Amino acid sequence: MKKKTHSESQMVSAVKELESGLSADSVARNHGISKATLYNWKSKYSGMDISQIKRLKELEEENRRLKQMYADLALDNKILKDVIEKIETLNPDLIFLDIQMPGKTGFDLLAEVEKAPKVIFTTAYDEYAVKAFEVNALDYLLKPIEPKRLSDAIQKLQAELYKEKIGLTGSNRGPLTEHDQVFVKDGERCWFVKLGEIRLFESVGNYAKVFFGTNKPLILKSLNALLS
Repeated sequence: MKKKTHSESQMVSAVKELESGLSADSVARNHGISKATLYNWKSKYSGMDISQIKRLKELEEENRRLKQMYADLALDNKILKDVIEKIETLNPDLIFLDIQMPGKTGFDLLAEVEKAPKVIFTTAYDEYAVKAFEVNALDYLLKPIEPKRLSDAIQKLQAELYKEKIGLTGSNRGPLTEHDQVFVKDGERCWFVKLGEIRLFESVGNYAKVFFGTNKPLILKSLNALLS
């Protein structure tokens, strides 16, 4: 059943009638409400005019909306944390990663992963394509994903894995080696970097500067955190 709504003017009128000495039964009957509703109005709106009641209701709605936003963000953060933990625990060779996610971008998520796997980005927007390839993504699939494009991306993965197999021996998923790649994010710029290509880490307070190629981005991790 749809909840009946009452105007602010009706609330003010009912409260004033009750406070003027009319019986609760009479006021409730005149306004078609229960005595419980009448007393609730009196406890909330006594002494207030119509504009004040409207403002109070607006604030209550804003508070409800903010609480829901907080609950949604908390859930999103938990889901993303679980995803990061699974990536670090399972050490997948490849992940399909959407760029636009609740609370974070795919680039932000990669920045929190210790050992970055190969990545195929998926998104409904082609505006991120250049940035995806700037971080050496294996491929970039535009939604809706076509079977032929997906097949081509899988073939790229197989080719990459084969090259690694013939180029590296004794590869395992244990401690990081010079051949493992890490994801480095500095503002809007991102890179996949093999540890063997990094020539220097410099401590800058709670940050660390990473030197590779001609780049020296500042990342939000202390040197102690990187070495632990």
